[in-house]
Amino acid sequence: MPDSQAYLPPRPVVPILPAPAAQPAANQPVIPPAPPREREREQPKKRKPTRKKTPTTIISFELPATGEHARRPSQSSAGPSSERAAASSPTRPSPSAANPLPKVPVDIFTTTPYKHLAPTLAASPTPQRKPTFGLGRKKPLQQTNPDQPPPPSATTSEPPPPPPPPSAQRAAPPRPRSPPPPIYFNQNTPYAGFLNHSPHSVSYERTTYPTAAHLIEASKFLPETPANAGVASAIRAAPDLADVYRLAGAHRAAQNEVAQDGEAYMHTMQRVMYLKFTQHAELAEMLRATGEARLVYDDPSDSFWGGGVDGEGKNELGCMLESVRAMLRERAGG
Repeated sequence: MPDSQAYLPPRPVVPILPAPAAQPAANQPVIPPAPPREREREQPKKRKPTRKKTPTTIISFELPATGEHARRPSQSSAGPSSERAAASSPTRPSPSAANPLPKVPVDIFTTTPYKHLAPTLAASPTPQRKPTFGLGRKKPLQQTNPDQPPPPSATTSEPPPPPPPPSAQRAAPPRPRSPPPPIYFNQNTPYAGFLNHSPHSVSYERTTYPTAAHLIEASKFLPETPANAGVASAIRAAPDLADVYRLAGAHRAAQNEVAQDGEAYMHTMQRVMYLKFTQHAELAEMLRATGEARLVYDDPSDSFWGGGVDGEGKNELGCMLESVRAMLRERAGG
């Protein structure tokens, strides 16, 4: 039966030719083709070292029937009351079946083959260890008798040396003493007797003068001469201290050489003060009682015989009293 489709002639086959190679230019160099690249060898990948897993062994111990770990009686051995409670309560899985952990281990000593030696070990005494280097030793208490002399020492046969005398021991150096505070004196203080015009008479060459100031001013006219005759007697008889200084100033031209020399006059004044304190024991005792304190004549208007206004005066009267104090101590023997 002829095919109903129309006949189609075969298509012509067109050959595919390679493209013509490009011709190099006239001035361009010819580059040779690269040689074929060898195939690199594939290196095997490094594998990480793996640790071998060690199988874990679970050691289980069975609880003994007797002892502290004895099991409780089961429900089958219980009475009828327990059966009723079991029948009424729902069934629960046993804790051993639901617990994946191993059973509680028991005392290994109960399962050891040396169990029969337990009574022997319990009855044997515990060995005592010796102390190391003498530590932990306790000396026995010895009852001492007061009437019995102590035993001689085992280490030393000779008696111990006696202690050194107290004088041989090294004494501590004395601490430096702080100077005592100064003593200020004037007419209104308890030390008013230190002044030259205090009412204390002084005897000199069988003649008594009312005060030390009378003798000091009269010494300017001693010994008597035709030029100053009667001046010393008038000064000694003057009732007031103002009259004493007035008479001495009125006859200034008739004064002797002692009054003209400052050092000789200071020496004469210190000698008169020494006579005053030696002739009155209470004044000498008061002066020695001042100790090493500095004596200051408190007179703001006099910066020569006293301390002056600011206390920076020469204080010649206080210095003379300190010298007289030292002379009295030498006389008294310390």
